[in-house]
Amino acid sequence: MRTTETSCHPTDSTLKAAPVRISHPDVPIPFARNLEDALLPNADKIEAAITKMMELPNGG
Repeated sequence: MRTTETSCHPTDSTLKAAPVRISHPDVPIPFARNLEDALLPNADKIEAAITKMMELPNGG
């Protein structure tokens, strides 16, 4: 288990949204910088994940 999984497991019933893991896919990291940048999380990907997680179900 990762830290997020460990810390969220006991409180699953009280969370309003499921925990989200923001990380690179389970593939080798490319050597080319432009490919590496496309694969790794960045501010835009983190912001999109947070925004999606904070959306209320059924349009609020």
